[in-house]
Amino acid sequence: MGTGLWTISPDYSTGIHVAGLPVEEAIFFVLTNLLVVQGLLLFDWVTARADERGPAYAVAGLVPPSVASLAEAVAARVPDAAEVRRRWQ
Repeated sequence: MGTGLWTISPDYSTGIHVAGLPVEEAIFFVLTNLLVVQGLLLFDWVTARADERGPAYAVAGLVPPSVASLAEAVAARVPDAAEVRRRWQ
């Protein structure tokens, strides 16, 4: 922004700058980074639940029961790593 490559119209800005950065941009970057980190943590949490007790438990309470049972049925049909190795030998 300091080089003029990116500008914010004064009509849509408060005019307040923090360390040379418009406050709107600072808030935008903080919020988007927080949302990305929250999404990664949620993904890690769900995969940890799936590893612990199975895919149906991982999504229990997050999606309707019909979707959870569908996830369990699909997971039952997906071979594990040992089965894939056995088939390819």
